[in-house]
Amino acid sequence: MADSKQATWRQYGHKYYSLKHYYFRHFTHSVRKITIDARFSCPNIDGTVGIGGCIFCENQSFSPSRRNSITIERQKQSKSCTLSDKFPPEAQCKISDIRDQILFGTQHYSIREPNAKFVAYFQPSTNTYAPLWQLELLYRAALAEKNVIGLAIGTRPDTLPDNVLDFLAVLGTETWLTVELGLQSIHDKTLRFLNRGHNYQVFLDTFQRMKERNINICIHLILSLPGESREDIIATAEEIARLQPHSVKLHNLYVPRGTLLAEMYYDERVRLPTIDQYSSYIVDFLERQSPETIIDRLVADGHALHTIAPSWYRNKNLVLNKIEAEFERRNSYQGKLHKKS
Repeated sequence: MADSKQATWRQYGHKYYSLKHYYFRHFTHSVRKITIDARFSCPNIDGTVGIGGCIFCENQSFSPSRRNSITIERQKQSKSCTLSDKFPPEAQCKISDIRDQILFGTQHYSIREPNAKFVAYFQPSTNTYAPLWQLELLYRAALAEKNVIGLAIGTRPDTLPDNVLDFLAVLGTETWLTVELGLQSIHDKTLRFLNRGHNYQVFLDTFQRMKERNINICIHLILSLPGESREDIIATAEEIARLQPHSVKLHNLYVPRGTLLAEMYYDERVRLPTIDQYSSYIVDFLERQSPETIIDRLVADGHALHTIAPSWYRNKNLVLNKIEAEFERRNSYQGKLHKKS
């Protein structure tokens, strides 16, 4: 184990380089993510790129903040919205709402982990889809809150113009920062099926511009997409390994209520993998990644009230145990089949 990072996480008995272990090694205190809903829109919904969004798009199914936070409409009735005449009322309300969400999140951990610090995670919708002045205002408002030591920003590869990337590069020198870049698949046939509104080349162009600016990139992928074979998943794994992002977040496909994907599921046009199949895909993927690539997540975090299927992914411990068992069965670990470039 010549690689120092691999030696570190493997010496702890881990099969992969988890985000939890990264936090443990990188920070001197416990770190948790707090999800933030800044009420951004999406170019794939408002008609700029498309209408209706991705076939699985239903933010309440995957965003705790959108399920729990105080709404902008309610905030507009509050005196806390009146922060300054310098900014439009909507921006003032967003700042106030972000503060409330961070307070709610920090209180959740205050008893269990009183010394914890927090990464403000701008999660639902497209969190760079706004004028630069507004992005800077909202990101810095989150960073100004007590015990917030970094940002994670979820977005699409087609909403990162150079001026936004230049700002993010500067911000990354001031605080811990990662940009979570939605991709889901490297295969254009799949991106069209999902109605993503961009192709893989758009992602590659943005990825390269971000790498040139030394911005930490977390790639989002769904392993188990309709029409993709195990060979397609392995091709995705090998391509992501070639890119060597800072981190990767993996999800299974689940079916949110009220979506086009739900219609396809009910019509049996879409079939979902079993837990054993999904566990196998995860190990296929991780075996091919660099030991230095951080694995942010291995299974989706949907909400039972907003999702239809599968039922197994709601038991995270069960899924993680299945993945561990598959590693054991293969006598394997992250990076075992990695091809060094």
